[in-house]
Amino acid sequence: MFIFALGALFTLGSAADDKSAGRDEGQILYNKKCAICHSKSGKAKKSAKGSGDFNDPGWQAVATLEQIIRDTTEGRGKMMGYGKKLTPEQIEMIAVYVKSLGSESAEGSAVE
Repeated sequence: MFIFALGALFTLGSAADDKSAGRDEGQILYNKKCAICHSKSGKAKKSAKGSGDFNDPGWQAVATLEQIIRDTTEGRGKMMGYGKKLTPEQIEMIAVYVKSLGSESAEGSAVE
């Protein structure tokens, strides 16, 4: 029983590490591909006119992970799609990071 519990603990720790690593990679990709228009903080720049502020709680409340993935893949408005430039996994990591911009834990954690 103890071995099972210990194994489950390591599995949970590993999943948390994987999620953190994915978020970190998503942040790096976001900073390279998205921040030029959407800023590192998620506040839309003038070049992203019409885009919501990713760090706005109202925007976060209505934006789903699936919508962010679709818009990043196919493009939206003036924004080109990244479906041919990034893998589905990379796009998902960016989307997860964008969703994290609305959480208090993301404040002040932008990679410069």
